[in-house]
Formats: sequence, structure tokens, C-alpha cells
Amino acid sequence: MDSQDFIDLQFLPLLVQKTTQLLEAADDHLLQIQWSDSEANTDSGFSRLACQKFEEAFLQSEHQNINILEIKTPDIQITFTDDENNDFIRKIELKSCKGKKGKSSGLILGSTIKGLNLNMWVIFCRRSSDNSSFEFRYGRYFLGIPPREAGLFQDRTPRPRIEWKNYQQASESPKTELIEQDQDWIKTYAKLAIDRLFRDGTNPNERDSWQDDFIREIIRRAISENISLEDLKYFEDLKKEKKKEKEKINREPNLWI
Repeated sequence: MDSQDFIDLQFLPLLVQKTTQLLEAADDHLLQIQWSDSEANTDSGFSRLACQKFEEAFLQSEHQNINILEIKTPDIQITFTDDENNDFIRKIELKSCKGKKGKSSGLILGSTIKGLNLNMWVIFCRRSSDNSSFEFRYGRYFLGIPPREAGLFQDRTPRPRIEWKNYQQASESPKTELIEQDQDWIKTYAKLAIDRLFRDGTNPNERDSWQDDFIREIIRRAISENISLEDLKYFEDLKKEKKKEKEKINREPNLWI
């Protein structure tokens, strides 16, 4: 097994699990952190502590020919190296939320989907409302995304919600399975948007959104203006062609300089 496979399939999963276990046992340090109520990577204290615990986990591990060149925040950003001086840059995403112990709360907005690596490792901290107690879960990013019949989009590329309870307990062996990245996420969200329009309203947990009215109005307008699939294809291709022309011009040297 080469160094990359060893890191990705064996070593890093166990390091993430061990780091989670060390964080669980670090109540005194966790109590000193100034927590924020937004994304965890703004919690610099959490990032620094997590990096320290990751280094501890590494020193306690059997790491064969793998060493660490650098560990840095935000989140846990690691540069591994092997005995042939090959570098391997990896990242562990840190998330935090507030919730009550024993309840399934812990649903937060995740990262934007456009550049999201669904197989990235996550360490997720759930804090009590007064930040006096802490629970941890971990796992690959996709484990935390609950199955949805329909989803909403935001004013930037979508941020799939992730749920604390879907991740693994620190005592569980790491699930190392991978999934394929969704290259057609726009089509996926288009289908979800359409699906939302045909709900029967029997699910009490479903909520209405302005986006539903927005999608309905797009469909109504397209029908009333007799916009065909051929029309859409024509302007889509035209836009792509103009973009290529612009990129070509930008690549050409300016002889007047």
C-alpha cells in the first residue's frame, strides 16, 4: 500500500477518531473557549485545541513512514510527508452547534456544495446552551447530510444541512466508505425544487418558502411566453460561446503594451 492510500484509507480515519476521543476528554480546555454561534471555523479556540489534540493523536499512533510537516488552523489543516519527501495535504472540517443532550437537535447549514468534498472528515461538537457540556461525533462529511425529499437553495451555491446525530460516536470504528461527488448538483437541486411544488401538505414538518412561489412563477412565465426547450438550449449555447471568446481574448497577449 502506497503512502497516499495508507493515509486516506487507514491512518487518517483512525487519527480523526482518536482526536475526537481526546476532545471528549478535554472538558477543562473546552470550557475556556470563546464559542461563537456561526460556523465552527470562526471558533479559533476550538480550532487551536483540535489541532493540539490531533498532534497528540499522531504521537500516540503507529505512523510507519509518515510524518507531519505542519498542522494549522482554521479547522485542522495537515501536511503529511513520507520518507520519499512526498507531501499530502489534508483537512478535517470542524463544526459546532448548540443542542440538548439526548435530543436529536444539531441540524446546521453546512458548507457550500460547489467546492464541497463530501468525503472529507468532520469532527462535530454539540454544546449545551450555556456552553458547559460537550458531546462529539465524527465521520465523513456525507454521513451528516440527512436524506431529503425536497430542499431549498440560498443566495449562493447551496449549503446542504448536516446533522450532528448522523455522525459516529467516538467509540465507533471509522466508516471509511467513499461516495461519488455530485457533479450535477444543479440538476439535483432543480429536481428538488420541482418536487417541493407537488407536496400534498400532509407532512407537519414541511415548511413553505418564498422559493416555492418563485419556482411556480418561473414555470408560469415560461409557459405564458411560449419559451421552448430549444429556446433555452439556443441561449445556453450562445452564452457558452461568448464565454469562450472572452476567455480567448483574455489569454492573448496585449501587443500595445
